[in-house]
Amino acid sequence: MSRRCMVVLAAIAAATVLAFSPALNAPFQFDDIASIVHNQTITRAWPPGAALTPPPAITVSGRPVVNYSLALNYAVSGASSTFGYHAANLALHVLCGLLVFGIVRRTLRAHAREHAEHGHAESIALAVTALWLLHPIQTEAVDYVIQRTELLVSVFLAATLYASIRAWDASSGSGRAAWYATGTMACLLGMGSKEVMVSAPLIVILWDRVFHSTSWSALLEKGNGRRWFYLALLVTSSWLIALVAAGSRAETVGLSLGLSWQRYFYSQAWAVLHYLRLLAWPVGLSYDYGQEPVTGLRGVPGLVVLGAFFIATCVAWTRDRWRWFAFVGTVFFLLLGPSSSVIPIRTEIAAERRVYLASVGMIVLFVLGVHAAARRVWTERRGAELAGLTAVCVLLALVTYRRSSMYRDPELLWRDAMEQVPMNPRAYDNLAAVVLGKDKARIGEAEALLRHAISIDSTYASAWTNLADVEVQLGRPAQALALLEHVVRANPELVDATARLGGMLVRAGDPVRAIPMLERAAAVAPTEETLVVLAIGYESVGRHADSQALLQRVWH
Repeated sequence: MSRRCMVVLAAIAAATVLAFSPALNAPFQFDDIASIVHNQTITRAWPPGAALTPPPAITVSGRPVVNYSLALNYAVSGASSTFGYHAANLALHVLCGLLVFGIVRRTLRAHAREHAEHGHAESIALAVTALWLLHPIQTEAVDYVIQRTELLVSVFLAATLYASIRAWDASSGSGRAAWYATGTMACLLGMGSKEVMVSAPLIVILWDRVFHSTSWSALLEKGNGRRWFYLALLVTSSWLIALVAAGSRAETVGLSLGLSWQRYFYSQAWAVLHYLRLLAWPVGLSYDYGQEPVTGLRGVPGLVVLGAFFIATCVAWTRDRWRWFAFVGTVFFLLLGPSSSVIPIRTEIAAERRVYLASVGMIVLFVLGVHAAARRVWTERRGAELAGLTAVCVLLALVTYRRSSMYRDPELLWRDAMEQVPMNPRAYDNLAAVVLGKDKARIGEAEALLRHAISIDSTYASAWTNLADVEVQLGRPAQALALLEHVVRANPELVDATARLGGMLVRAGDPVRAIPMLERAAAVAPTEETLVVLAIGYESVGRHADSQALLQRVWH
C-alpha cells in the first residue's frame, strides 16, 4: 500500500468520525434499555459465563458475542455514560470500512489483468470505502447502540473474507496457516453475533471460484489446505445452529407469529427497493418503519426490479466475463436473505441497518460504472473523477452529521419517524413517552399521541398500557384500570400489561385478583418491581412467609 493511500485512508477515517460524532453522547433509547440498562448479564465481564448467556426476548438474545462486548463496555463505564458504547460502535464501523477497502483492493488486483480496473484498484477501493463509510444510511447501525449486532457480524464476516484472500497471497505455509486460523476464528465469533453470518462460508467459496479458481473442482485441490479451511468455516456454523435451535428469537422471528411468508416477502420487495433508493438519494431515512406489512401495489416495483436483478445475477454465472457481477449480486441476496426474504421478523417490517454490509456491493457497482463512463468521456479524467467523488463525500458527510445529531434528542428522532411513517403507532407511542419524560406538564400532548396511536391500531397494546399510566397521573384510576383490563383480556400473554394491572389491583385493595396476574408476570419476567408488588400482595392476604421469601430474593 502506498503512502498516499494510507494518508487518504486516514483522512476518510477522520471524516467518518467527524460525521458521526454528534451521536457520541446520545442517550440509550428503545431496545437499548432492555439490552443494556436492564441487562444484568453484562454487569460482569469475568468470569464470562453470565455475559455469554444473554437473557431471552431482547435484541442480544442468542448473540453472546455482542452481549460480551457490551459487558466489556460496562466494565469501563457502567450504564450511566453512553460515550464508550457509541465510541466502540464508531470504531467498529471504521474497522469494517478498512476491511472493505482491503477486500475491494485485493479483489480488483486478483481480477484478470486485461481489465482496465486492475490498474486502478487502489483508487477504486478508496472511493468505495469513502462512500460506504460516510453514507447516512449507516447511521442506524452506528448511532443506535444495540445495533452493534449488525456492526460486529459485518466486521467478522469481512474479516473472514479478507483473511481468506490473504491466505491465497501468503508466501509461506506458516503464513497461510495463520490466515486460515484468523479467518476461522473471525467466522466463529461472527456466528455468535448475528444469524446472517451463516452465509460467510459460502461467500468465501464463491469468491475463490470467481476470482481465483478456474473450476469448481479446482477449489478442492490438494496442497494448499483450502478444503480444510472450508470445512473449518462450515463447522463454526454449528454454534449458530445451536443458538437458533435454542429458540432465543422464537418470540419475534418465525412463521407462527401471525404474518405469512407471502405477505412478508411482498413487503421485503418494497423494503429492499426502498433501501436502494436511499442509497442513491438518502432523503426519507426513518428510525422505525413499524410492524405492518406492505399492501396494495407498493411492493410491485420492488418485485420487478429485484426480479430483474436476480435474473441478471443468474445469467452472469454462465458468462466468464461477468462472473464478478454474479458474485456481487449473489452476495447482496445472501446478506439480505436472513432478514429480508420469507422468514417474517414480526417486530419490524423494514430496518435500514439490514442493508449495512450488503450496500458495499451496490456502491462497488456504482463506482465501477462511474469509472467506466469517465474513461469513455474524458481522456484526462482523474481530476474530474476526484472532484466529483470529493463533492459527493462532502454532501454525504453533511447529511450523516445532521442525521447523527438527531440521535442526541429522542424527541426529534421519534417525531421524524412519525412524519416518515405516519401510520406507525409505535412512533406515536414512543414519542409520547419521550414527551412525558421531558416535561410532566406536557401530559395532555402525550395523551393525544397515545390516543392517536390507538386510533391507528386498536390492537397496539403498548399504547393502551402507557395511556393507563397517563390516566393514573391525571387522577383517573378507574379509567386506567379499565384500559389495562381491556389489554389483558385481549392478550393475557402480555407480561408488562399483566404486571401493571396486578400492581394497580394491589394498590386498589384487591390483592386476591392481583396475585395470579403478578405470579404469571414474575414467572416470565421477574423484575424487581414486579417481585416487590407481589410480595406486598402476599402480605395483604396473610402469606407472610411467601412475602418474606420474595423480598429476600430481591435484596440478594
